[in-house]
This record gives sequence, structure tokens and C-alpha cells, in this order.
Amino acid sequence: MKQLPVYKKLQLKSPDKVFNYLMNTMLPTINDWSYLVDWERVSKHIKDIEICLNTMNYLIGKKNITDEFKYLLQMKEILFLILLMEAELRVLLLKNIIEIM
Repeated sequence: MKQLPVYKKLQLKSPDKVFNYLMNTMLPTINDWSYLVDWERVSKHIKDIEICLNTMNYLIGKKNITDEFKYLLQMKEILFLILLMEAELRVLLLKNIIEIM
């Protein structure tokens, strides 16, 4: 932890004391982490694609990524995920083009 002058002024000598001070002095309206992140929404969206994304993570660090990717394409779920992502990307690009016009 970098020792900032304000920590010394507040007599906060450890990371735990700094964290506790932060939590105790936050405004009541943002005292909960859910103020910053909608965890329920995050969890719902992750579950929708988690298995497919983990399967794609299989490619990370492979020496011959092209052959490994072709192997994954043999699985129908991966092909569907790629087609879905491509369609979603086209929709996003189309929306951006329309907004620019």
C-alpha cells in the first residue's frame, strides 16, 4: 500500500484501517457494492454464454490455433456461438451507421 499523506493525517497505518475508514465514511446511498454493479444482471448474462466462452478459452496458448479452431468448429455449439456473435456485431455496426447518418 502506498502511504499517502492523508493516511498519516487520519492515523491510518495499515491497509485494513484504510479500507475500514473508506467503508465507514462512504455515503449511505453508495455503501453497497450493488450500487456500482448490477450483479443479478451480470450473473444472468454470464450463464447464457458461459459454457461456450469457456470452450473458446480452450484456444488460448495453443501452438496451432488454426487447426484447434477447426476442431472446435466441428462442435455445433461453437459454430452457433460464432454465427450469433457475427450477427450481433452486424446489428451493432448497422445501428452505429444509422446513428451517424
